[in-house]
Amino acid sequence: MMLGYKWGLVLVALSCWTPAAIADASASAVAASAVKAVPSPEENYQAGLKADEAGEIIDAIRLFKLAADAGHATALARIGDIFKSGSQYRAAFESYEKSAAQGDAHGQFGLGLMYTVVGESQNFEEARRWVIMSAEQKYSPAILAMSGAYTVGGMGLDEAARNSPEALKWIQRAADINHIPALRMLADAYRTGKYGLAVDLQRAAEWDDKVRELGGMKDEKKKKQTRRR
Repeated sequence: MMLGYKWGLVLVALSCWTPAAIADASASAVAASAVKAVPSPEENYQAGLKADEAGEIIDAIRLFKLAADAGHATALARIGDIFKSGSQYRAAFESYEKSAAQGDAHGQFGLGLMYTVVGESQNFEEARRWVIMSAEQKYSPAILAMSGAYTVGGMGLDEAARNSPEALKWIQRAADINHIPALRMLADAYRTGKYGLAVDLQRAAEWDDKVRELGGMKDEKKKKQTRRR
């Protein structure tokens, strides 16, 4: 994920990479090697991921943009992330919308979040609809977003909704992917009978044990990372 980038640099590079520049680059590549096939959108996207992981920001953007301009759904979502991080919300919305229309979970999630932005496009019902569509494809960020909305608020959910069986459903789904805050909430719900659950101290203890187990695994991972430095 490109979370640590200097987005000003990213957006300048993206805006400079015009369709004409892409065409010139493609023409140069063909001229350099007549036998070399033009990469497919998927190949450009995969190459972009490798560049991203290597910290080669400009190359990653260029490759994602090539793939997105050819209609690659997940590349469109990536470009949407870049625009959103640079507060270019209209461009982000359009990119996510194109991605979501192809059924891409990342694009659906991004589009859903765009509907929560204050402004003329804010529509919490649409936000939930798209985020749920993404979650139904088992996209973890969407599952966690729905769980968070039901537990701490967001996406237009009122107090009644946040204490409903629907809230329990999303907390359970987040717990199923080992989200520690959701596991803690389940343990508390079994202790107190929240969300209409029957009080079950044994189940509460089981969820507490799971939290401790995962917490220990995280601590051990941190220790190993510290030793490598």
